[in-house]
Amino acid sequence: MKREAQYAHKVKQLHTRLKKTGGPVEAWEGEEPMELLLWSILSTYASESRATAATGKLQAAMADYNELRVTSIAEIVEIIGTDYPMCRPAAEEISRVLQAIFNRLHHLDLGFLKTGARRTAESFLNNLDGLGAHAKAMMVLRCLEGHAIPLDVNMLAFLQKNGCLPRDLPIEQGQKFLASVIKERDAVSFYTYLKRHAAAHAPRKPAIARLVAPVQPTRTEPPATDEAAKGIARAKAVESLKGKAAEASKAKATSERKAVKSKVAAGGKGAASTKSR
Repeated sequence: MKREAQYAHKVKQLHTRLKKTGGPVEAWEGEEPMELLLWSILSTYASESRATAATGKLQAAMADYNELRVTSIAEIVEIIGTDYPMCRPAAEEISRVLQAIFNRLHHLDLGFLKTGARRTAESFLNNLDGLGAHAKAMMVLRCLEGHAIPLDVNMLAFLQKNGCLPRDLPIEQGQKFLASVIKERDAVSFYTYLKRHAAAHAPRKPAIARLVAPVQPTRTEPPATDEAAKGIARAKAVESLKGKAAEASKAKATSERKAVKSKVAAGGKGAASTKSR
């Protein structure tokens, strides 16, 4: 408890310093949930301005979000640019999340997050396969207007370096701790100021393993749909049956050959016995 109080005190001191030099905070309102989700994922890996530019590139290149869902990771990387920070993990997270939404809803419309109960919306986001901690908290903060402090890897590293969080604390635990220290009315400004400041002091090679949610192995293509998965399973079952049938046929042929040899051998012995008599 004493250590937590010390960390909380340092976080509040940092907030006070950041407010003096943070500059204006842009108002967030009227954002379409799917666009915000895409932006939230992209902003996990880069500055807000770069995330906005990359979001625009993807929207311009695709007819809709369903086309983006079935687009290869390599093509997503090409669209947002190979110079985008951690471009491949960003593309992989986009692909996983869009497929996860489609598998659960059979469409790509998240309008219900704004119109439905917040608890239901938070439960949906918490159980959305592939969605990273930063993007999840950002959706709670901006889409649901809830109390959350998103952390990207640079922000976490900055807080730990300055003694505001323990060195071994995971991002999700760091977000929960900050939300307990920073009041809800200050969440947006604190996040904005910290995001800018941490980006200016970011290391060249961030610890990506702490950032990317380890929910699925890396894929080069979007995950298969339920129907495709069933088709693959059926094909494997057919191949298995074919293999078993081939083995049975081979065993039968071997048995028949042995029987023939046995008869031939028996016949030979009979002939030899007759000659001896």
